[in-house]
Amino acid sequence: MINALRHRIYVLSALTWIMLGATTYGKGNHASPAPTANNPVWPTLACTTPNIYTAYPSVNSVQLAWDNVGSPAYQLDWRVAGATTWPNSLTVNSNSYELTGLNGITSYEVRVKALCADGSQSAYSTIAGFTTLACQPPTNLRESTIGPTTADLAWDKPYPVSTVFQWRVAGTTTWPNSYSLPANGGSSYGYSLTGLTTGTAYEWRIKAVCSPTDESAFTSPRSFTAQCSPPGLIYGSDVSATAATVYWADIQPYNYGVRWRVAGSNTAWTESPTIAGNFYTITGLVNAVTYEWQVRMICSGTPTGWSALNTFATQCSSTYIYGIIPTATSATFNVATRPAVRYRIEYRGVGTTTWPNAFTTTESTALSLSGLTPNTNYEAQSTVLCADGSQAPPPYTSTFTTLPAADLSLAMAVSKRAPRLSEVVVFSITVKNSGPQAANNVVAQSLLPPNMTFVGSAQGAVSHNNGTVNIAVGTVPAPGSATFSFSALATAPGIYRTAAQLTESSVYDPDSYLNSGTADGDDDAATVDLRTRETGNTIYVSPNPIFRILPPVQTNQPAPGATEADLSLGLQSDVRSLSAGARLNLSVVVANRGALGATGVVVQLTLPAGWQLAAGSGFTQVGQTVTLPAVSVGLNQLSALVVPLTVAGSGEQTLRALITAAAQPDLDSSHSNAFGLGEDDEATVSVRVR
Repeated sequence: MINALRHRIYVLSALTWIMLGATTYGKGNHASPAPTANNPVWPTLACTTPNIYTAYPSVNSVQLAWDNVGSPAYQLDWRVAGATTWPNSLTVNSNSYELTGLNGITSYEVRVKALCADGSQSAYSTIAGFTTLACQPPTNLRESTIGPTTADLAWDKPYPVSTVFQWRVAGTTTWPNSYSLPANGGSSYGYSLTGLTTGTAYEWRIKAVCSPTDESAFTSPRSFTAQCSPPGLIYGSDVSATAATVYWADIQPYNYGVRWRVAGSNTAWTESPTIAGNFYTITGLVNAVTYEWQVRMICSGTPTGWSALNTFATQCSSTYIYGIIPTATSATFNVATRPAVRYRIEYRGVGTTTWPNAFTTTESTALSLSGLTPNTNYEAQSTVLCADGSQAPPPYTSTFTTLPAADLSLAMAVSKRAPRLSEVVVFSITVKNSGPQAANNVVAQSLLPPNMTFVGSAQGAVSHNNGTVNIAVGTVPAPGSATFSFSALATAPGIYRTAAQLTESSVYDPDSYLNSGTADGDDDAATVDLRTRETGNTIYVSPNPIFRILPPVQTNQPAPGATEADLSLGLQSDVRSLSAGARLNLSVVVANRGALGATGVVVQLTLPAGWQLAAGSGFTQVGQTVTLPAVSVGLNQLSALVVPLTVAGSGEQTLRALITAAAQPDLDSSHSNAFGLGEDDEATVSVRVR
């Protein structure tokens, strides 16, 4: 037994053992037996003292770090050096911390102790000291670009502090232009001067403001002359085996020129045509060769001298995929651009050993993958195919996960197709989920036709407000369904077409556009009809104020340019048959499926003879023309206006609408031309007036 005890002590010799002959428990003293081989006293782990090992001070702060001894928290104390107490203390949940709010050029002391999980505390560490820095002025002052009337100025800061920037005409005795610039998180900052006088010399200076009581001296003034100058800031280059794109800081509206040759050679320079912008792609180069290049500004047809020499070396450079945005069955992404190359894009499910899916393209932005499986992990990569036949393999693969999908559909039924007037009928709405994933936060909605009155529902998920029945369906498992019902009654004789649709789901539906209206043919909407037994020929239809006008652009149709919108127009009447003098609500919907948002969109309505705007409409009618106020339509968005009208006449009546103006050009329509050309910026709707 003694040997066993010795063995235990040997194994745990690094621990601290308490070998007391007697221990006090609770009230009074109770002698406990001395430890024996059969009754050992087990060890208690000490709360280890951490040591501070780094302190990186700046002007008003210091970054501290200490040993990670496994404690969940630490107590950090600090004081001005020489103080006799520790007035500042806080608890930190990691083994590093940045102390802020310190004074510049001041010596401090810090100490730390561990707060262990069992409630015990370690001893304090050895006191460490540091001294905060003086407020240093910005450095590396420079003029990035200088133009005839502008100048871009820049400087570096040793730490993120605010600054005071001043400038003046050279030789002036005061500084009339002074600006306080806020701190930023980076190490560089800048300011752009405009409205300068061509040919005039200016000077500028700057100082750092580290605190209200601590600031640096101003830097020595720098001077420049506002004139056409070669760019002073070169951004670098992107290269491939046979091409390179070079970049510089530009000033608009001036032009530029570039020239290049093999580095160190005496061969003639090759010059570019005039360039409007801040980059140029040089082609026809040789792989694995170093070239030198220069750039100059051209003002009013007159060029400056050339900039300093810059170099690049051609090679077939690799690229990578970034900016992946997945849906359930597709993904869009970009590729880091390389000049004058093609890209081979490969993708596969994670875990697959080969790359069964691939295509090549010269485009590097807005690329897409389709036919993907919902809720699946994929990886993709891009290989650069250079013009000389060389290739650059991908440096790594990019991974993404497609969104889950739930194929929802909606069915609708009514308890009686031919009820009497004011007889209560029950509408049933069933939401079905064919999977593959469960659908969460599902909402259905029914807009009741005119003269259809909501009576009630026994289900708490069904609510009603001003003719709108909302159903909080919630979660629908896959596969599974949920049925809800509500009662209503018709208050006027006639035919009623009551529709419902799914408006929300947190899970993507692969074959439906939720909340896109009840007449687009998707399976997320349904309609039932009934006719009252009492004679009536009026048809009452559920309103459909927002609806999908056109299907998505197919791949065989022209894609909109970067500066084009693609507007289309739709009209919807809430009643298709009504009496003269009755009110009709006309929904005017403008959709935009272009490449950018549209502004200043104006729609003009042409009303049938005798028709008028309803009282209080807020619109203006001139003759039979109503010009609606200009609206903005965002990319892939709809804009809807409801125009109340009073009908007149008899028989079939047709309303016409035309988009007459927009600030952006349209892919496939001319908004200023006449009606009846078959373009999608016009629409009609017909009703029957009795």
